[in-house]
Amino acid sequence: MLEGYGLKGVFQGPVWEHYTPQDIQRDTYAHQGAIYGISSNSPRQTFFRPGNRSRDVQGLWYVGGTTHPGGGTPIVTLSGQLVGRHIADLL
Repeated sequence: MLEGYGLKGVFQGPVWEHYTPQDIQRDTYAHQGAIYGISSNSPRQTFFRPGNRSRDVQGLWYVGGTTHPGGGTPIVTLSGQLVGRHIADLL
C-alpha cells in the first residue's frame, strides 16, 4: 500500500527490534542502560542527581537527562537553558 505513494522497500527489513538495557549501555555508555540516570522515584532521590557544573574541572558543564533537573525532552531542554544562563552570568 505505501509503495503506491513512492515508499518502496519499506517492509524489506525487520518489522520490530528487541532493544535491552544492555544494548543501551553498549550504544550510549549509559550506566546499566538507564535512560534517565539515577532513580528519582521518591522526592528525596530527586535531589541526588548530579549538578550541572563540574566540581573538579573548571569550565566543564553538564546537561541532559541524567543531570539536574532530570529526564524527558522538555526537562533536558530546560537543563541546557539553565547551563546557558549560568555561563552567560559568568561572562
